[in-house]
Amino acid sequence: MFAILGADLCAAGLVPIALGFTLVARSRNKWRGAAMAMAVVALMAALAPICAGIGGYMLGMSRVEAALELVDPDKRELIEKMGSEEAGQNLNFGFGTGCLCLVPALIALMLVPAKPVAHDDFA
Repeated sequence: MFAILGADLCAAGLVPIALGFTLVARSRNKWRGAAMAMAVVALMAALAPICAGIGGYMLGMSRVEAALELVDPDKRELIEKMGSEEAGQNLNFGFGTGCLCLVPALIALMLVPAKPVAHDDFA
């Protein structure tokens, strides 16, 4: 199961990682609003590998449950344990890739130029 969804998870993670590192390079932009919007888009794109991992886990567990119907009761517990471990690899990979995507997006968000403070001349 992991071999099937592994390439999809990797592809889902590479785009947000590349976007995040691009944002780190461009976050010292003069236009605060544009830099902030790009950082928010990168944060939202970081959810793609996490969602793909959750979807892979749910698909894997549904296949495990379908396979358990055809197995004799003696081996049911062993197959359920092995199937849940294999389905969990999708979840681990998705969350790991999602965290890697969040790091550059958060760095870019922190590097966005600060909003200028208005000074009151009459105070």
